[in-house]
Amino acid sequence: MAVTTHKLDGSTTPLIEDQGDGTHYPIVKVSNPSSGGGGGGGAVTVTPGGTTTNRSGTIATGGTAQTAAAANSLRKYLLIQNPTTATASFWVNFGTTAVIGNPSVEIAPGVTITQEANFCSTELISVIGATTGQGFIIKEGQ
Repeated sequence: MAVTTHKLDGSTTPLIEDQGDGTHYPIVKVSNPSSGGGGGGGAVTVTPGGTTTNRSGTIATGGTAQTAAAANSLRKYLLIQNPTTATASFWVNFGTTAVIGNPSVEIAPGVTITQEANFCSTELISVIGATTGQGFIIKEGQ
């Protein structure tokens, strides 16, 4: 039996099923090439289930780090986005306090990063931005 993740365009971007409510699931094809029969080889599409929790918010005090999400050993999916309407970056760090600069990860306006089943940090998520009220989007899935 072979397990493959379908790609949208041959890149590393996996095909995602949008549930229409903010929930997204990776689509995985499981096939048994020895099953014979035309075309499908016994192919089955599996859509793993899960729930997402919204951890979005705003920077409480500019220049001061805050915990956006506690450590979660059940986390299997993570999306972090700086809204396209943002005018400044914010920074994120995992397992330790974020700082403006290295070693934290800068998230520029309009940028989205995701972590999925192959690697998804279960550590706490710390964010920092220069401006009070600056928005950030974080969704975690279990």
